[in-house]
Amino acid sequence: MDTMPSRQTGCIRRPFLLKQRARDNAADLAEALRALPEHQNSWIYVVGMESHELLLINNKTYKIAPDSKMGMSCHDITCYKTAEENG
Repeated sequence: MDTMPSRQTGCIRRPFLLKQRARDNAADLAEALRALPEHQNSWIYVVGMESHELLLINNKTYKIAPDSKMGMSCHDITCYKTAEENG
């Protein structure tokens, strides 16, 4: 009895392994992109195009506007910064 995998089994397994590798790479990239704003010395936040709600807020933004929360309107956070700058 031959213990070598058949050519057909290899052909079935190869696309599965390629798809798994692609999913793993995509997950690694997504994690790197999520971490990127945290390592910037800038006030960074992501806003929903239609809802205008905050979808992501980095640590620097929390330090400048500690009351900011995901889901709140972007207008609220920009008004906070303006009021703080004007004294």
